[in-house]
Amino acid sequence: METKEFLQRILPQRGLYVIAVKTTNGMQQGFFGSIEELTNAIEGSEKRGNTTYYAIGSYQEKGSRKQDNVRGIKTIAFDVDCGEGKPYPNAKAGLKALGEFVQAIDLPMPMVVFSGTGIHAYWLLDSVAAPDVWKPYAVAMKQAAQSHGLEIDPVV
Repeated sequence: METKEFLQRILPQRGLYVIAVKTTNGMQQGFFGSIEELTNAIEGSEKRGNTTYYAIGSYQEKGSRKQDNVRGIKTIAFDVDCGEGKPYPNAKAGLKALGEFVQAIDLPMPMVVFSGTGIHAYWLLDSVAAPDVWKPYAVAMKQAAQSHGLEIDPVV
């Protein structure tokens, strides 16, 4: 799947989109008015060798990635860290643990993306949710992962 198609699946269709780029000058963020602009920025940043992160929601105004500026979210995401010094020795072990978690609580298998040495899991929502509607579900998913022993990055 190409970057643009992936982002179109996981992001709301309206709002501003954000990346944070780790460069030699520190973290820099950028806001973009379309998924196409976001895609171009991500691909350009990665071609320059930068580590690039993107927000899973859309925003109302430029300048702030804070919760009160979020316009909407249409995915619940997990970051499963794998590799040396991480909860899982490799992506295969992380994927196995994710599969066991999904089966244990009878969830559909998420869309999975390999992120370097780890994996990202995305459960797509039927519609875009406001942050106050999305947050209880995201917190419940995080708590379910913790109670079933799935090691995820708690910040994501």
